[in-house]
Amino acid sequence: MGDPLHHATPAPEAAADRLDGEAGLIAGAVAGDRAAFARLYQAYVGRVYRYAISRLHDPADAEDLTSQTFLRALNALPRYRHRGHFRTWLFTIAHNLVIDHYRRRRAQGPLEALADHASAPDPAADLTVPLERRSLADRMRALSQDEQELLHLRYVADLPHDEIGRIVHRSTGAVKKSIYRSLARLQQWMEDEHA
Repeated sequence: MGDPLHHATPAPEAAADRLDGEAGLIAGAVAGDRAAFARLYQAYVGRVYRYAISRLHDPADAEDLTSQTFLRALNALPRYRHRGHFRTWLFTIAHNLVIDHYRRRRAQGPLEALADHASAPDPAADLTVPLERRSLADRMRALSQDEQELLHLRYVADLPHDEIGRIVHRSTGAVKKSIYRSLARLQQWMEDEHA
């Protein structure tokens, strides 16, 4: 797959041009045009990878999940019906793969789980991370998986509330309310910690 972080992210002024041409690229990709799919891949690979790394915290797993997302999208393209929601469709695939990843990890036996911890980075490396950032990361982990997922889709994948709602099968209002409550809880925890 290569290193997705080194793929250029389109400049904001180019985003409108990209979106205007995206319908044509999708139609081409659905018709089997590999170059069209490659352009869609280039447009989204960085965002999908950032979302994956934010959820999995392991570069190798994030690269695998990113590859699997695009492979599944490529295989499903003949059945894709363009409704102006390609990005939502793509992140739904990534979201489902994250859920599958965590289900598989829960199913691991105790020996496999210990092996995962043994290969984890040195805890002393955390000392280089600023204290406030570590505290926020700790507080994020205290949120439910559902709350974390909504925050990652909103602020890492940079998806609007309505698209997140389609991904997680909730109304836009419910998504906004959940995100607002999670942010308010994080803010309160941080204020209490610094009081």
